[in-house]
Amino acid sequence: MLDEERLITSLMEKKVKIIGTYENMRTYRKKLRKTYLDRFPTLTDPRLETRLKTARAVPIEPFQGAIPLGKSFSDADEMKEWAASVLNGKVIVGVDGSQVYVTSDFNIPVGLARAGAFWIQYGSEQSTYGSDSLSEDYVGAGALENIEDGEPMRQINVDKRRLALEIKLASQIVKKFVEAKAPTYLMMDTPLILRYIRWADDKVKRAMCQSMTQLLDVCEQYRVPLVGYTDYSLARDLTPVIETFLRERAALPVSDIAVIAPLLEEAGFGARTPVFRIRHRLLEKFYGRHRNELGFFYQKVHSDLPVRMEFPLWAHRLGEIQELAEVVAAQSVLGEGYPYVLLRAHETAILEADDRDRFYDLISRFLSKECGVPFRETAKAKLKRLSIA
Repeated sequence: MLDEERLITSLMEKKVKIIGTYENMRTYRKKLRKTYLDRFPTLTDPRLETRLKTARAVPIEPFQGAIPLGKSFSDADEMKEWAASVLNGKVIVGVDGSQVYVTSDFNIPVGLARAGAFWIQYGSEQSTYGSDSLSEDYVGAGALENIEDGEPMRQINVDKRRLALEIKLASQIVKKFVEAKAPTYLMMDTPLILRYIRWADDKVKRAMCQSMTQLLDVCEQYRVPLVGYTDYSLARDLTPVIETFLRERAALPVSDIAVIAPLLEEAGFGARTPVFRIRHRLLEKFYGRHRNELGFFYQKVHSDLPVRMEFPLWAHRLGEIQELAEVVAAQSVLGEGYPYVLLRAHETAILEADDRDRFYDLISRFLSKECGVPFRETAKAKLKRLSIA
């Protein structure tokens, strides 16, 4: 049980230091923001190559502190009417995934990965929608690490299989709608640059990045704008560039959104930053011809901090970025702060506690009745699962 009194005493001892640290960070973020506004407009093409030689974020759009949506709304109904007009005639596809992690709580390792998709074809009078999913189960040897027999798969390897399913499902749906001659947009509930795999070994990194580049290939071939949506991004692509002007760094790292959030807040709903090209070690090593072809911007689509959008840069070259930003904003209106198709894709993909229990029960019955193999759960795991339920 948590010792609340001890915790409060510990926090009170740190109170002065916490307040001082926060105030220092607040001052430093303001300094970064001012430098961003003062110095980025001076980065003309000839200076980009020298000043931003190793920068993670390279501006490729005329600089503005914030690019407004260009629309104002008197109430929620007016926002929804605008969203409907933006989406009319378009197909918006959302893809998400989930998994049951392989665990050593069972005498036979098991796991399940699932990808879910939801799409809407918007019409002026009537819209049509649908969903689909793909699943893959792992039992016995298929749920073991290749590097050590008897060791259940680690989370990152389950993530690898789940991402492959998401990419496979997304590609199938994109091809289906493109063949139907419908203007299609694809939204993934994951960044396109897979920063979260930085601790994985090169074999896993290569496999996961290859899955992502396969989707980038499909979307480029069919000219389907692809958005990697991150609701709360702690990426630091802009801030290291700004710090090169200041020639200083804070004791704690400052995320991009901490710097640009007030600028987008002032510009109102739907406002975004300029487009930046991403430079990253993962891109250089594993993304092949796409290594210099991913961009991002931050956008204000709800009352909290800005969200991050990553996308292939061919969309920028075709002049489709503002339309892409409008589509994301319109989806966020319909989803009350989160893209509607991603909410529904999540519902399609998610494996709730009941789903997990049914999965284990089905596996248990199959192994015992069909295979004559006993399937046992540890007493500790069973008690924890039942107490949570």
